[in-house]
Amino acid sequence: MRNGLLLAAAVAASDGPSLSGRIRVVLVAAGTLSAVAGSRLLAPGGALTAAQMSAAAWWLAPAGRLLGAACVVVPLTLTSILVLLAPRAPLTAHVGVAAVAGVYVASVIALSAALAPAVGASAAAAFGLAGAWLGPMPPSDIYTLFEPVPLLQHPLVLAWNVLPLPWRAARWIACGNASDALLLIGWVILGIFAAAWTAPRFFRADRTPGAAA
Repeated sequence: MRNGLLLAAAVAASDGPSLSGRIRVVLVAAGTLSAVAGSRLLAPGGALTAAQMSAAAWWLAPAGRLLGAACVVVPLTLTSILVLLAPRAPLTAHVGVAAVAGVYVASVIALSAALAPAVGASAAAAFGLAGAWLGPMPPSDIYTLFEPVPLLQHPLVLAWNVLPLPWRAARWIACGNASDALLLIGWVILGIFAAAWTAPRFFRADRTPGAAA
């Protein structure tokens, strides 16, 4: 519903946002869906138990479930790209935005899935949603915004520079920076490795007698 309202607001605006603004809307919507979808893939309970009880290679559950979630989120993202960019951009621009958005979606799903066994589905989704909704702000804006609070300023700027956030995907689309591409692709790979580590670790902890105490 949020994504529908977001898209409706952008399209219904009198002049409509600029092309870069529309791209940011697409990325925020994609990040929102990805955070929620990824948080359920290895959540404590049935999802995590099923993943750990299957006799499969260590990477198969996180990678396969990431692919499955992407198969749901990516088509919805492509729809938002067609709705928002068709009036303002040529078909070649659609293809470029779709490719970057696909990598961004995978990176957010991977990170959210890796967090879920440790912190639970709700907390993992909340973390991903915060990144999706605040992430369009670049690190320079975060630096200025938190200048009165130095204790938060530097950790947040560091986090903004390393996490898979919408501003980085938007900059990749606008500038074609290799560093942005490598970081987002790196998060996809790191997320799969991290999920393969957190899933058995926290599944065992959850099943250990007295662990809840």
